[in-house]
Amino acid sequence: MGQRSNPAELDPNANGMADQMTLVKTGHLRRPSAPVAYVLVTTLLISSGANAQSSDDSLKLLLARARTPLERLELVAHLSGSDDVDTMSKYAHVTVRLADSLLAHGYAEDTAVLIQKGNGLWNIGCQFTKLGSQDSGLVRMEQAVELWTRTGDKADVAFGNAYLSELLISAGHVREALSRLNVCLTYHREARDSIGMMNDHAALGRARDVLGDFAGALDHYSAALHWGERTASLEVVARVLNNIAVIYSQQGLQDTAVNYFKRAADTYGRSPFPHAAGKPLTNIADILCEQKRYEEALLYCARGSALARTNEDGYADLLVTKASIHRGMGGLDSALALAGKAVSSLDRSTGVSTRVRAHVEYGLALCAKGFTKQALEQAALSKAISDSTDVDLSGRERMAYLFSEIYAKTGPAELALKYYKEHQALIDSVHNDPTARKLRYLELRKQEITDSLRSAAESLDVARVHADEMSSERDRKRLLLFGGVSMLIGACGLWIRLRRTRKGKREAERERDLSDTLLRNILPGEIAEELKNTGGATARDIDQVSILFTDFKGFTQLSEQLTTQELVAEIDICFKAFDGILATHGIEKIKTIGDAYMAAGGLSAPLRNSARDTVFAAHDMQEFMQRYKAEREGQGKPAFEMRVGIHTGPVVAGIVGVKKFQYDIWGDTVNIASRMESSGEVGQVNISEATLALVSDEPSLSFTPRGKVQAKGKGELEMFFVHRDR
Repeated sequence: MGQRSNPAELDPNANGMADQMTLVKTGHLRRPSAPVAYVLVTTLLISSGANAQSSDDSLKLLLARARTPLERLELVAHLSGSDDVDTMSKYAHVTVRLADSLLAHGYAEDTAVLIQKGNGLWNIGCQFTKLGSQDSGLVRMEQAVELWTRTGDKADVAFGNAYLSELLISAGHVREALSRLNVCLTYHREARDSIGMMNDHAALGRARDVLGDFAGALDHYSAALHWGERTASLEVVARVLNNIAVIYSQQGLQDTAVNYFKRAADTYGRSPFPHAAGKPLTNIADILCEQKRYEEALLYCARGSALARTNEDGYADLLVTKASIHRGMGGLDSALALAGKAVSSLDRSTGVSTRVRAHVEYGLALCAKGFTKQALEQAALSKAISDSTDVDLSGRERMAYLFSEIYAKTGPAELALKYYKEHQALIDSVHNDPTARKLRYLELRKQEITDSLRSAAESLDVARVHADEMSSERDRKRLLLFGGVSMLIGACGLWIRLRRTRKGKREAERERDLSDTLLRNILPGEIAEELKNTGGATARDIDQVSILFTDFKGFTQLSEQLTTQELVAEIDICFKAFDGILATHGIEKIKTIGDAYMAAGGLSAPLRNSARDTVFAAHDMQEFMQRYKAEREGQGKPAFEMRVGIHTGPVVAGIVGVKKFQYDIWGDTVNIASRMESSGEVGQVNISEATLALVSDEPSLSFTPRGKVQAKGKGELEMFFVHRDR
């Protein structure tokens, strides 16, 4: 059977306030039965983007080798599953035409042909979806599911309905998605497919959530958590935890909501999609904003910003949250700019609730600035989306609030009152008894588990006491008979055990000292201690860190003159020298990336002189490279030359990964420091204006202004060469 493409990559950021229910891979990709042909087709797919004419010739050769019309159809259908949009489009249409031709000629194996035609239609739908034509994509995908239904292929039908339901929920057609999701759940239950049931319950929970059936949503979320924990699907568990947190937040249980959001962020961090932790962090910022704890909210936004992707709903939601915070702080210009940026980032593929939220926040900022006409336009846009789709209660409540604010300023008063009442009614509808009961049930289950464990422990203690009492009399009778022998055996055993214990203790101490040394070699001391004491390390915002980047000039050319062993040895000599220099100046090594070296001053304990120490370390590194270059050239051997760049600013620092974890830093400061290095010159130390401001009073340093230098992706930046006087 042919290959089908996925309309979108897995996106665990689909949750709660983001309202972007994206597509989850279920693994139902079909493969044709001819293994050799598959290898050839896969090779053809890889080469198709680079050489279209060659791939066409290869396809003709493959089709000529095919023994039956159905085998030809399967080969073309497989090609239509390419990730390349042009290749997908070309061969998907060929698949459908070839299938229609076979059906018109009464081909005997019409069931197999119908399945392949469905695959072709599905991939055409994927092409439309990837290009932003979601409505056209949905039509083709629905046609594919209808064909698979006719053939009785339940696995394909479940596959198609799962994807279609996610697209429909994202587009705001939630009720239409429910029936498809129930078909999926029925099939996955019959097939005992744990992953399928988990995804179905998560999607059904989100659908019920959008429709305001919070009690029903919690039932499905509980089931999704059950299967997610059994299958160790961390990204789904994290998404569901985030969605449950949203319901707690809507019920006014903000402390519990924050705890769930933190659990979601932590779970995302341990999943294959750590960037998705930005969403629950942004949701915490929303709660803090509502509580007028604006500074704390901005800190969580900064953490979320380091993880958000600019092409996801999570990015638009982050901008909206920042706009709301600045509006609350009175920074209306910043709020207006951020909300406007959020609106401009929207497109047809953006989830409807995210679109409503962005238009409403933009409208609120405009209204606060006195631009009521433009605010009303944004309110009308949000209402048009809401009227044509299923938008969740929180989105409709915010929209009603915007209308009430606008009409309170412009009149008529009756409209202001109407929308204010609607706003209050929507708030009241969120708080309902069934939801409260379900939330209490979730908490009760946690308490029941705790109580049952405690009860089991108490029962075990009672049983042990009873057994001790029953055996005490027998023990006394035997004690006199075997006392002497027991004492002798016990003494021998104790001596042997003591020797083993002492030996084991010495070995354990050696292992612990070794692990402590290794831990301190790869992590800052403060972080290493936190990791040892708590088993984890929280990410933290640091206001002033000096980032240093180095890079070898002409590395590629030099690598051609050395063997692999010689090249690695040369890099090792340089990097070991850099490690020693950093230790002298109290600078933290962050990581090496190929021939690049990254370090930071002021991480463990931000000091007034950390920028100066970083500059001094950079000069020591350049001096080492110059001495080593002279030594190598004296021996007639090639040598490296190096650029160094430094920039100072705020960063987010923390540990990434679970196995082979690594301490790392993120933020725009890192990007600018990298541009300082790439825009520098060999033998020089290139610094930014921010670093200059911190070291300009150092008497042993002098500076050469370079003016504004064009930096890739950053525009023009002020740069300075810094020199050290000996």
